[in-house]
Amino acid sequence: MIVPNHLSPHDPRRRALQVLADCDIAEPPVDEQRTLDYFGAEVDRTPICDVPGCKTLAASRRRPSGMLQRGRDGDSPSLWVDPAVTPGRFRWTVFHELGHHDLGHEATVFTDDDYTLRPAEGRLELLPTDYRVVGYQTVIPDLADVYDEAVTPVRLETSESIRRKRDERQANLYAGEMIMPSQWFMPEARDLPVGMAAVETLSRRYQASFEATAIRYAQVCPDKCAVLAVEPTRDSEGNFSAFTVLYCRRGERGFLRGVRQGAELPFSGLLARAWDARGHLRGIVSGDLLGLDGRLELSADALRLGSYERVVALLWLESGQLTMLAEDA
Repeated sequence: MIVPNHLSPHDPRRRALQVLADCDIAEPPVDEQRTLDYFGAEVDRTPICDVPGCKTLAASRRRPSGMLQRGRDGDSPSLWVDPAVTPGRFRWTVFHELGHHDLGHEATVFTDDDYTLRPAEGRLELLPTDYRVVGYQTVIPDLADVYDEAVTPVRLETSESIRRKRDERQANLYAGEMIMPSQWFMPEARDLPVGMAAVETLSRRYQASFEATAIRYAQVCPDKCAVLAVEPTRDSEGNFSAFTVLYCRRGERGFLRGVRQGAELPFSGLLARAWDARGHLRGIVSGDLLGLDGRLELSADALRLGSYERVVALLWLESGQLTMLAEDA
């Protein structure tokens, strides 16, 4: 493992690659036990209801999936991970918590739930630490004009809440690089035909969760590509009426620009069919579904994830081709 020089010394990805080099890990899947041993850390997988002092957390709406307790007086850090999580989520949680420790984040205890552990929350454009508060938005200087995602709508926040968000995003970037190091993942992803089959192949090879792999894949795909996650919403009578966008991560800035987190899409077309399907679907996704003009000839694979009310779709333009379809196509 060679640590690239182009990464800033403060980039969480650089530190993750340095740990892999120190551990002499030379191929996937990365062995989380070797990294735990490197930090002298242990993982407790006791059900949270049996963890002393955690009964309130066990019953809370934001039930934790992982926790880190910093050691005192030189003691090693200790981790707790929910025993009910999938193997892919277990690995992501372990590396996320180690990221908090290794990156020197200030707290002595970190409690992470499904929200803070979401791979989509690790965004490169949100790494700078020089924030200023303007109105009801937290603006990151020098980036707001470049990336739409660089402006995160929030209520007026304290420096402490901003720091916590920064720490969580850094920990997710660290986890992503530990599990799917760019030096291995990027060339392998680009050698595979575009689609969910590639995501599944890489997910197995790197022992990563499906969603984490899909997000990373979309970022390095040679074609214009994005991964979209949606959940259905119900009307007043309890019927499914629309899809709410959980996130849309693009490999190329501006691709599928009309799709935003929190937006609602019609409960129809490809996504509705994916909701009923037991496997993958491929098809044409119209531009209006994506908030764009006309109709776009896109390739798409969509998959409903297990028992979750969630559909993940990979959308791409093959070889950058953009074809305007006739209205009756």
